[in-house]
Amino acid sequence: MEPGTSWERGEGWTKVVSLIEIARRRDWSEWTTERKERIFQGVLAGVAQQRERRRMVRAFAAGAFTVLLVGLLLRLIGVDVVALARG
Repeated sequence: MEPGTSWERGEGWTKVVSLIEIARRRDWSEWTTERKERIFQGVLAGVAQQRERRRMVRAFAAGAFTVLLVGLLLRLIGVDVVALARG
C-alpha cells in the first residue's frame, strides 16, 4: 500500500509508513532463522491478543445490551423489580 491511499488519515499511519520504509531498506538475508521465528511468533501473539481483546469487548457489549433489554421489557410489561425483590 502506498501513502496517499485510504489509510493515510488513519490512526497510527506514520508508524505504519516508517515500518514499511524500514522493511524496504533492510537486508533480511543477514537475519538468523531463530530471529525470524521469534519475530513471527511475536506477531502471532499480538494478533491473538488483539483477537481476545475484541472478543472480551463484544462479550461485555452483549451482556450490557441484554441487561438493558431485560430492564426495558420488564418496564414495558409493568413488572416492579423492587417489589419482586422484597418478596
